Amino acid sequence: MALPFKHPVDWRKLNLPTYPDVVTNPMDLGTIAKKLDRLEYDTTDALREDIELVWTNAIAFNGEGSWIEKNVNTLRQLANKKFASASMGAAGSASYNFDDGAVSTEGQSMGTKMLTAQTRLNLHTNASQLKPSELLDLQKLARKLCSQAVHEVETGEIKIDIDKMDFASFVRLDVHVRKLVAGRLPGF
Repeated sequence: MALPFKHPVDWRKLNLPTYPDVVTNPMDLGTIAKKLDRLEYDTTDALREDIELVWTNAIAFNGEGSWIEKNVNTLRQLANKKFASASMGAAGSASYNFDDGAVSTEGQSMGTKMLTAQTRLNLHTNASQLKPSELLDLQKLARKLCSQAVHEVETGEIKIDIDKMDFASFVRLDVHVRKLVAGRLPGF
């Protein structure tokens, strides 16, 4: 359902000469993903506005009751559920420390940003799916982003202590891992 929204509309190629007149502020999910990658969103509200812009642009150009409306409604509901879940997590979140498995009732706050237990768990779950060569690349990236967060333990294993990472480094590491895992899913 998201396929029509994955890339900027190439209105010239699609022979849609009125598109720029109707959609004066274009947005697509691919551009949003790039902005997330570059950490361009300061708040979840800014991210939410861009996602909503994708939906409103589609309806504005295609019209209410058009073929695209079903896709928009389904994806809008999914996005709203994700934002609701994220805001609930941020309001009263627990934190998770992968080194000792300890859980606390406070989220790790970094300025106006917060790492929730779910965010940390998602990174751990995704990283556990990586191949050995990808884990080595992950270790190198973690060292590059925040060397004090990477250390060798007695067994010779390398541990990444995400509690020692700043928010931007954590997000870059998380995005890197999610891309690797997503690349294995059908349709990507």
